[in-house]
Amino acid sequence: KNAVTEWKLFGEVFNKQDQVKTLAQVVEDEVASYRLADSIGIDADPFRWCKTNEHKFPRVAKVAKRLLCVPGTSVPSERMFSTAGDIVSANRSRLAPDSVDRLIFLHKNLSIVDE
Repeated sequence: KNAVTEWKLFGEVFNKQDQVKTLAQVVEDEVASYRLADSIGIDADPFRWCKTNEHKFPRVAKVAKRLLCVPGTSVPSERMFSTAGDIVSANRSRLAPDSVDRLIFLHKNLSIVDE
């Protein structure tokens, strides 16, 4: 009888531990939580908020650091033009502008997943 009572008390906990989420599900949950978080005030420091909440939203923070930082040099923009030149070659000159944009985006952002 004690085993049945223990199962009723702890069975739900054990079942939840057995469920493993995929990376996509973890990211979706994190982004959903981020979107539900309270907005900061107009006078608040967004950098301080990000630092304070980085542990709650580690993947969002990683993307924000990569995308929202101000480059100290023009090297990143020069690399972007170099990448575009590699993608749009004489053999690929008929690519639509939207396709080129997507290819450049994927080329530059696939490394976020690997890091």
